[in-house]
Amino acid sequence: MKTTITASQQSEKTRKLVYLSFLSAIILVLQFTPLGYIPIPGFNPTTLHIPVIIGAILMGPAEGAFLGFVFGITSIVQATLILPLTAFLFSPFVPLGSYKSVIIAIVPRVLIGIVAGYTFRLISRFDKLGVVAAVIAAILGSLTNTVLVLGGAYLLFKDLLASHVFNVSASALLTALLAIVATSGIAEIIAAAVISTGVVSAMFAITKYSRKKKI
Repeated sequence: MKTTITASQQSEKTRKLVYLSFLSAIILVLQFTPLGYIPIPGFNPTTLHIPVIIGAILMGPAEGAFLGFVFGITSIVQATLILPLTAFLFSPFVPLGSYKSVIIAIVPRVLIGIVAGYTFRLISRFDKLGVVAAVIAAILGSLTNTVLVLGGAYLLFKDLLASHVFNVSASALLTALLAIVATSGIAEIIAAAVISTGVVSAMFAITKYSRKKKI
């Protein structure tokens, strides 16, 4: 039995494909240019999680997970090619890296999309405009990235992280990581909440206007 695809279903598939392609391209640009980082002296907060959150809100958790996977793969490539101090955390192809690096690079990023997508779906049932839902989804998505990347680094590379990156004792490492959460993590949350909410609100308004014109 053949399944008939309606014009509206085909249009929705095309829309999602365009969004996925566009947001994936943005992730690539952000990953390999300074645009992917917030210029705060002494810290290195990123904006790379924002396209993942936007995609998860606009399309859903599955598409958000895909964009998170793209983010994770580009993290591995960037760490391998550029060799930052923390390269071993994200790439198995550099000195000190291992299969655990792949876990840190990909799993938290995939979960950004899943957490943000499901959070938006749940809260938007009670928030018709979607603004509050978008803000909370962005905050939780950003927190997912920060907590799981740093938590994974602590659990899987504790000694290497302490000696090669922070130059502190293993017992003092947790304090150093909490300082990052309180600085870079907050900057990333604010950026995600403001930019993601602004973009998705504009997209929702455009979509609503387009549907009214068709009617």
